[in-house]
Amino acid sequence: MTLSLTSLRNTQRGSPIVSDVHPETLGPGMAKWFLRLGAVITGGLALSDFYVATRVDPNDVAFIRIARAVTTTAVISFDYMTSLRGLEYGTEEYETAQSQVHHRSARRLLDLCSANRGTFIKVGQHLGGLDYLLPEEYTSTLRILHSKAPQSSLQEIQQVIEDDLGKEISFNTKICLMTVR
Repeated sequence: MTLSLTSLRNTQRGSPIVSDVHPETLGPGMAKWFLRLGAVITGGLALSDFYVATRVDPNDVAFIRIARAVTTTAVISFDYMTSLRGLEYGTEEYETAQSQVHHRSARRLLDLCSANRGTFIKVGQHLGGLDYLLPEEYTSTLRILHSKAPQSSLQEIQQVIEDDLGKEISFNTKICLMTVR
C-alpha cells in the first residue's frame, strides 16, 4: 500500500482505501528513531568530511578513540552479563564459560589497544604483566603487546616531536643525534 497526499486526505475523511493506517503507528517512538538515525548519518557525514578536508588520521581524533573504548567496554560488560547468566557459580560449566568470556574480552582489549595506539598500548602492556592479579587469559593475550606492538616510523616520530616543540628537527639515525633548529 502506498500513501500519497490524496490518500492521507481520504483517510481524514474516513475513506476505506487506507482506513487501516492509523496515525499512532507513526507515533513519537518512530519519530525519535528517525531523529536518531538522522543524527548518526549527519555525524558520520560530518566526520568523513572532516577527514577529507584535513587528512587527519581518524585514530588521532579523541572522539573516535573514546567512542571505541566506550563501545568495547559496553560489549565486554554485556558479554559477561549474558554468558554467565543462569550458571551456578563454582560449577565446571561456569568455569568453562568464564574462561571463554575472559578470552573473548582479552581479544577485544587487544584490538582496542592496537587500534587506539599510544597510551592504550602502554596500558595494555602493563595489564599483560599483571599475572598475579588478572586471569591468565588476559595476561597471555595482552602480553603480545610487549613484543609485537604496532611500530611507528622515524618520520612519524619526527613529526610528533616537531608538532610538540613547534620547531623543525633533524635526526641522524647512525649516531641517534637530534638537533633542533
